[in-house]
Amino acid sequence: MIDIIDSDIIKPKYFLCRPDLKRTTIANLSEATSDSQKLSRGNVNELTFSVPLFLSKKNKRVKNKHVDLIKEKYHIRVEKGKHIEYYLINKIIKTMDDMDTIKVECFSLPFELSTKLIKNYSVVSYNATQILVDMLQSTIWNVGYVDAQFDLKYRTFDFTGSVLSAVQQIASTFTALIVWDTVKRQVNLYDPDTYGSNKGFKTKYGKLMQGITQELNLDEFCTRLKLFGKDDMSIQEVNPLGGNFIQDFSYFMYPFAIDDKGNITSHSFYMSDELCIALNKYNKLVESKTSDYSNLLKQKSTQEEKLNKKTNRIINT
Repeated sequence: MIDIIDSDIIKPKYFLCRPDLKRTTIANLSEATSDSQKLSRGNVNELTFSVPLFLSKKNKRVKNKHVDLIKEKYHIRVEKGKHIEYYLINKIIKTMDDMDTIKVECFSLPFELSTKLIKNYSVVSYNATQILVDMLQSTIWNVGYVDAQFDLKYRTFDFTGSVLSAVQQIASTFTALIVWDTVKRQVNLYDPDTYGSNKGFKTKYGKLMQGITQELNLDEFCTRLKLFGKDDMSIQEVNPLGGNFIQDFSYFMYPFAIDDKGNITSHSFYMSDELCIALNKYNKLVESKTSDYSNLLKQKSTQEEKLNKKTNRIINT
């Protein structure tokens, strides 16, 4: 998470809208304070802000007329320069203390897809657009831009759950980046490697940045990953090691390094030098045999085709 100093950043404007199709604006929440946005690339963004219960007008403390207008499921339009994004009010918390405020917690508009459910959807050899159209047909959302490469790939897709989860699973299946257009209610799928442009912006500690936090989470960390598909299909036939797993010990070997002359230039934080050297030799051996193994697989495939043809001839005679 990166904390940004907001003195040189465009201040967002917040507008309260009814949850109709036109999203009619009913209030300009210019009095909103303590606003915070959590932006999640390809996922659902979050927004929180507070609104005072009372305002000071002509040296008098008067009730804020906007408070009674703010309701769950209403929309918040956030305008930040030319950028517009809609949020859905999810929770309202009233706080009675020295400040007397209500705290409004919101999710970006795609969150409304979490209430639409799909059961027992199953297709074979569908591309991204075909699956996406099926997922959105019971909603008021539609398909926007889909990178051409995702329509040249065909996948099996089985799903039961919310439409929001379905869209996220589609992105995961095709390795796509979801870009939500909350104004047009469109779902766009971009190539994550080519999306966006380099504006030349640079920052560092003390320049726009107050602090940066890095969190390491090893809950899903592993050095050996076993792979299984439908009907217990695995990778033994294409794995040079002949197993149903892939493995990588580089995390525990870091920062071990050895030069061309065999001199150790840095040591692992976890492993002994002897073990690191042995693993390096092992990895090089496996890599050197990979091409030989691929050639053997091709020869095997060729011989199997010949065998099948001869078998069919015998059966048909």
